[in-house]
Amino acid sequence: TLPKKELLKKLAKIKGVYVPSFYSVKYNDNGTINSFSHEPRIKPEVNITMAKDLTVAPAYSYIISKDALFSDMLLIEISRGCRRFCRFCAASYNYLPYKKLPVEEVKRISALLEDKKIGLVGAAVSDYEEIDELCSFFGEKKRRFSVSSFRADSLSDTLLAGLKDSGLKTLTIAPEAGSQRLRDIIRKGITQIDILSSARRIAEAGILNIKLYYMIGLPFESVDDVMEIVTLTKKIRDVFLNASKKFRRAGKISVGISPFVPKARTPFFFKGMLPVKEIKNRVKRISDGLRQEPNVTLEKVSANDALLEALLARGDRRLSALIELMAEPMSLKQSIKRTNIDLGFYALRDISSDETLPFDMIKSQIKKSALLKELHKAKKNALFF
Repeated sequence: TLPKKELLKKLAKIKGVYVPSFYSVKYNDNGTINSFSHEPRIKPEVNITMAKDLTVAPAYSYIISKDALFSDMLLIEISRGCRRFCRFCAASYNYLPYKKLPVEEVKRISALLEDKKIGLVGAAVSDYEEIDELCSFFGEKKRRFSVSSFRADSLSDTLLAGLKDSGLKTLTIAPEAGSQRLRDIIRKGITQIDILSSARRIAEAGILNIKLYYMIGLPFESVDDVMEIVTLTKKIRDVFLNASKKFRRAGKISVGISPFVPKARTPFFFKGMLPVKEIKNRVKRISDGLRQEPNVTLEKVSANDALLEALLARGDRRLSALIELMAEPMSLKQSIKRTNIDLGFYALRDISSDETLPFDMIKSQIKKSALLKELHKAKKNALFF
């Protein structure tokens, strides 16, 4: 048996493997990272490795247990990454290049467990070119299926019909922002027409519940943008309820609000999230605006959960003590107090373009300069409006 350090050195020689203990960090007086150093004969940089295509090792449910969250479903990852490149999205930038599982391979895997419902997984399942072919195939085989996500501008009638026949009761639309101004800034790539059209078509297909997913605290967001969430939701409600009249049932609309969290290796990583107090203030504005709207419910928001997510997304090795305390378990508030972690430093501040980042020694397919270029375009969009 090799000593621990010798074993780690062997691991460090494998392409794509990062061993943190072989790297030291020097910090500036303000807490930012000054530089990294590494032990002799250890590579100064680690290149992330990616599978060339998903057929190398298809990702699907190898073990299905009654104790699992998806106990009745065979999950199949049909695509990895996303070609849309919304500026907040980790999937687009961290899984380059975009890859998809060939349709015949999806069909083969789906036949492994014929008694289970199929869950198609991907950042934008409706963008999968052969999605209609899969829907027809599942229909012929009498297989029920669902999707992890879809785009308001790429929702086909065949997909809608297949989901309805599979017994789906609720579909989620993700406008992300209420105003077209902010949707353009985040590079969402959909319009109000796309959103209202998809809501109408969902209702006409007989799926009488929809969930709307918005984010608040996005970079360059204004109070007017926040109130546009209320305005857009009311428009969606009117279109959706009108289209569902033929079923003699009033559709239900659930509104989910999540705080923006900066994710590593995305253009918006450099922008801090809102303080908890301001998050709650903006949620209250939306809640007050929708309170009197029948058939509309607002889901609760956990600003503290978002704060923890931001800490993990932007944190460095100095957060290890906090993670250990929370595993005891200890609350986030207690752990922060015990470790003297500066929330503002990690989660709330803007990061300068020339700052050394905790993962700079790990090289991915997307360059830092490309992320900053996208951030600059977002700023220009914000100034233009």
